[in-house]
Amino acid sequence: MRKTREERDDALEEMKRYREKCDKAEDKLIKNRRKFEKVRDELVKKREECVEANEEIRRIEDQTALASDDSVDSIIDFIRRRQERERRLELITDSSPTERASSSVYSRFQDEQRFQESNISTNSTDSLTSRPINTRGLVQLGLDEHNNIQFFY
Repeated sequence: MRKTREERDDALEEMKRYREKCDKAEDKLIKNRRKFEKVRDELVKKREECVEANEEIRRIEDQTALASDDSVDSIIDFIRRRQERERRLELITDSSPTERASSSVYSRFQDEQRFQESNISTNSTDSLTSRPINTRGLVQLGLDEHNNIQFFY
């Protein structure tokens, strides 16, 4: 009878140890799942940024194809301004949310983005290809009655 009681106590202790190991493994699994979800969300954001960047590259290539030699400087200026905005965005997004919220740079960036988005024109079309010409309100490309490229500011 004594032996069975000791065996039972040993079995209970062993079961407790296994339960603790199981709980630790479950906690680790939950922690790793959270890390995975965070990395997955970051990956989705990066993919969206890549898609947006590729669309911007296509728009710039379209504008460049339509541009004459004297308008290339305008496009280069546009690209430089875009790169500067992206650089500022990277600096801002590297900071913590509380730093971003209190940052005057961030609010100026948001104001500039709102201004740019409000000036997007999709009604312009290239008369040769009838494709829409998307601009950001800085320069609008168009053709006059003699099919010369015109820039509207």
